[in-house]
Amino acid sequence: MRKSTYIIFTQVFLLFFIWAIWAIWALHAPPLHAAPEEVKVPVTIALKHPIAGAQFEFRHTDGLEFLSFERSEAVKSAIMTPTVAKDGKIHVGFFGRDNSFVPKDGELNAGYLVFSHSGAAGQTLAMTEVKLVDVIDKDTTNSELIYQCLRNSSAAFRRRGVKAGFQGTVNSGVGDNSRRFRRRAALPCLC
Repeated sequence: MRKSTYIIFTQVFLLFFIWAIWAIWALHAPPLHAAPEEVKVPVTIALKHPIAGAQFEFRHTDGLEFLSFERSEAVKSAIMTPTVAKDGKIHVGFFGRDNSFVPKDGELNAGYLVFSHSGAAGQTLAMTEVKLVDVIDKDTTNSELIYQCLRNSSAAFRRRGVKAGFQGTVNSGVGDNSRRFRRRAALPCLC
């Protein structure tokens, strides 16, 4: 009877040990099909004067899905333009009634472009156009194109006043978990 009891306890102990190893592995193993991760890309404009609004046009690769434009505190009072997808480009923007969006230290933090990221490597995001709007008087506005991607240019882009449309590192908002997009010199152009 003692020998059979010893064998039963040994088998129970081994089963418990195997179950414990499996449970630890199951808790720490990456999921087979990870859910898309939310990624926020900061948008900053170099400015010398206040503006009434801005419009951004950009492209992205298939591993990214545009969700929204999240306004920063500096443009919280702005009215959002409708998001429009046309010819493979997405247009978003904001505006106000007057030149109330004032840059701080020569830069206006406009907000964040929010994407769902599939986890696929090598994703890119390219700003193709930036327009600023100034209010001249109650009946007149001025729209200035400060950045435009040119197809046949050797530099591939024209840049006037945009300091850092995209910072290069994309923060997912989950601690240190950040992703790097492939970068090109200055602002990338995928025209």
